[in-house]
Amino acid sequence: MIANIFVIGSGNIGSRHVQSLASLSSKLNIFVIDPNKENLDKTKKLFFDQKFANRNNINIFFNQTIKKIQDTIDLAFISTNSDVRRKVIQELISKNNVKNIIIEKVAFQKVKDFKHIINLLRKKNIRSYVNFPRRAYQSYQKLKKELFKENFFFISHRINHNFASNILHILDLFSFLTNTKKVFVKDYNLNKTIYKSTRKGFIELKGSFKFYTNRGDILYCTGINDDNKKIIFGDHVRNKPNRQIKIETKNSTYTIFEGYQKILKTYYKKKIFYKTKLFKIPLQSKLTNVIVDELLKKNTTALPRLEETYDNHKMIIKIFSKHLRKYSKNISGCPIT
Repeated sequence: MIANIFVIGSGNIGSRHVQSLASLSSKLNIFVIDPNKENLDKTKKLFFDQKFANRNNINIFFNQTIKKIQDTIDLAFISTNSDVRRKVIQELISKNNVKNIIIEKVAFQKVKDFKHIINLLRKKNIRSYVNFPRRAYQSYQKLKKELFKENFFFISHRINHNFASNILHILDLFSFLTNTKKVFVKDYNLNKTIYKSTRKGFIELKGSFKFYTNRGDILYCTGINDDNKKIIFGDHVRNKPNRQIKIETKNSTYTIFEGYQKILKTYYKKKIFYKTKLFKIPLQSKLTNVIVDELLKKNTTALPRLEETYDNHKMIIKIFSKHLRKYSKNISGCPIT
């Protein structure tokens, strides 16, 4: 049985999905779609530069438009920018029979688009997920078990690179570790300045958020200071870009340095004990194959369902949209991707 996989959008993330698919031993038909020929050419080179698990098992096709195929699409990655995602999904499922869809964050720029696609996919019985990959990292899965039944402060000091678009990653991780579907915003502060994103036609913001759960867990998430030179990590200042996530419980503190793939565990008993361990953070190109293999063979994945992420998306989209309307009359919706 040959599985059919679509990757729509072959930019940075989409190309990594394609790269990772080469390591699968399953029989695959891969369809890569992007209107940008340059993106397709780069992805093609990236794919054929890989070591194949079994080259004879994989057929790959590159197109600039979405095609109708005779057989069912087992999985489609929607790796486009957020502004065209609703249109792309509608076109895809109007032409093809699709089983599973994985969407990148920010899923949609408008709450009404989010609702529309959820209802549309539900009617067609298409399972949909959002690519919040930390849920699939074994390191975080083990940490969640260790934190079970704990109330904790969860503090993330992040670099200000794509702060607005990346905050949903941290918010989803907070939901995952606390096993909480409903998260509330307690306080937030966004800078008045609206920055141009590295992606043309999109914007970025700087600021800070404080979230909480009904159980009492707290997430504090912030970007860097405005001089854009130094990155604040708790009590330390480093000039090297990195991400630190700090989790405090009653009896211990976990400090995760994702860039260094390390976790520092501090235990408070009669004495203070320190322990540093490896904390693996796999690249997307080393993770997609695992996710696809589980979906194809076991019909399951660690990624959250699209509807599970709705409340967090809705909260952030509304806050950002309100802020943008206040300081710019030329911006509609939430142009973050």
